Amino acid sequence: MKKKLQINLGMLIVFILLGFQSYCKSEEKGLSVEEYLASYLLLSSGANSKNMDPVLLSILSDAMPEGLFVAVGDNGRTLTTSDGINWENENTITDYHLNGIAYGFNRFVAVGSSGKMHTTDGGLTWIAEGKQNDRLIDVIFAEDRFVAAGEAGRRVISRDGVNWNNDIVSGSTLNALAHGNVNITVDGITDNYSVIYAGGFSARLTRSTTGGANWKNYTLNSSSEILGMTYNPITSEFMAVGQNGLIANSTDGETWSVIQEDNSEKLNDIIYTPSGYITVGINGRILSSYNGQSWTIIDPGLNFNDTLFSITYGNGSYVAVGINGRRIHSNDAVNWTVTGTGGFSLRDVEFVDGFSTDTSGNWDQVCHTHVHVHDNIADLRHSHWHCHSQTERKNIHNHPHD
Repeated sequence: MKKKLQINLGMLIVFILLGFQSYCKSEEKGLSVEEYLASYLLLSSGANSKNMDPVLLSILSDAMPEGLFVAVGDNGRTLTTSDGINWENENTITDYHLNGIAYGFNRFVAVGSSGKMHTTDGGLTWIAEGKQNDRLIDVIFAEDRFVAAGEAGRRVISRDGVNWNNDIVSGSTLNALAHGNVNITVDGITDNYSVIYAGGFSARLTRSTTGGANWKNYTLNSSSEILGMTYNPITSEFMAVGQNGLIANSTDGETWSVIQEDNSEKLNDIIYTPSGYITVGINGRILSSYNGQSWTIIDPGLNFNDTLFSITYGNGSYVAVGINGRRIHSNDAVNWTVTGTGGFSLRDVEFVDGFSTDTSGNWDQVCHTHVHVHDNIADLRHSHWHCHSQTERKNIHNHPHD
């Protein structure tokens, strides 16, 4: 009975999210519902598509809905693009700087120097949550909530992107956030925890396993400011970058190590993509790494020294934004083109697959895959998934030490 329920749920999700026609294409190739759905979720979650069956990859790429990039920056500047190349819907939505943006609950949420804003129509119109002096720098969506952080160690939480609470102000400035699931052992018992990390001034690191309600500080053998963070869902590894070319990692969610710190230009942001890690910084600096340990400097050949503040990836496109409105695009993270410049600086850019303007709750279902990985290759036969509504409160493990 359990097997039958899983199959029916899988078929329902396939039909709703991808459409009957795309599923029929996979059926013609002899693919089961389980293989198709698990592969789709694996691909959309950012897993390494190089390790996927090329037939699956081709079908799923055709079925993936169009995505949307949204960039925010100084003096309330916002821009959008569906292909990472042609930008539109430029707005100045407030008089204060917007530093970070995240997507969840069918809405984009932006945070900045004097408050928070959200949009449910893809950046055409924005709604302010009141002007406040919370000076937030970054925001992420972590399973069932938004978490934002900023100056004076401020951290706030929202379960809908509109109402914010659990205001914590403690310690030095926090510039970056990352979220992922990690196996943690407490009193000899190992369990999988939903982990949120924040990093900031003087290599400050603080972690929450309670959805941002409680935090515990961790140490890194460095004094460099952390400016960007990301999480690798394949290896359960957190990465951080910052001043003085700092690159650091944690493979167990608790112990952090410096990979390199060579007093070079500062690195502002880092992401994990199907091709590995990409980080960007001042003077147009771009570095890449497949494993997070060995890094290669990329010469984009663009003949500019503008600072890049943020980078993201979606639908096969790498998009980075920076000072003076600089926007660049690449299909392979090696060869880049300038897609825009001028105007106020852009501080952050976010991508979402299949953007929907429906906030009624009918399309708020989120699916998570549990992927069995061996030698960095995903084995779909031993992988599974589960789904839940974003409007339902998700149970989060409480770590007794956080």
